[in-house]
Amino acid sequence: MRWAQSLEDLCHDLAGGPYPPVMIRDIVEDTREVSPGCLFVAREGAVVDGRTLAGEAAAAGAVA
Repeated sequence: MRWAQSLEDLCHDLAGGPYPPVMIRDIVEDTREVSPGCLFVAREGAVVDGRTLAGEAAAAGAVA
């Protein structure tokens, strides 16, 4: 089942808005799973710091 939700709706309880008017189609934390329209969760891991991969995720189509 496919879904889409605006970034604004996903983040409505978080500080830092306003958010860009983009639709999120998936949420991933592995750059190998990034597809156009996804939100990439970049967090520090035990082996790799995902925050260093944000550019790679954006190049692969992540919108947030």
